[in-house]
Amino acid sequence: MFDAEDELVEARTANAFGADPRAAPNSPRHLGELSARLRKERQQGYAVASEEVEVGLTSVGVPVRSRHGHILAVLKVSGPTPRMSNRVESLAKLLIYGVRRG
Repeated sequence: MFDAEDELVEARTANAFGADPRAAPNSPRHLGELSARLRKERQQGYAVASEEVEVGLTSVGVPVRSRHGHILAVLKVSGPTPRMSNRVESLAKLLIYGVRRG
């Protein structure tokens, strides 16, 4: 959803919020929260999921784009939240650097 228009994000997630009682504590709770996160991630060029999928897990990901700008894949690093929380920005910079060199 990194590059998706807001309308498409809304259409794909309309019934997702609150549907899973096992959702991790930092999962977006409504469309407005998800949209705000996506806007921030698009602006900074990377996404962070800290205890959004699983308690104790943090991930940092950057899009891998074609020469035409289309997302082909995502390069991601995941690890235990206590080890990742102070390293998110530096890991994101390394991932962005790696993708640009590739």
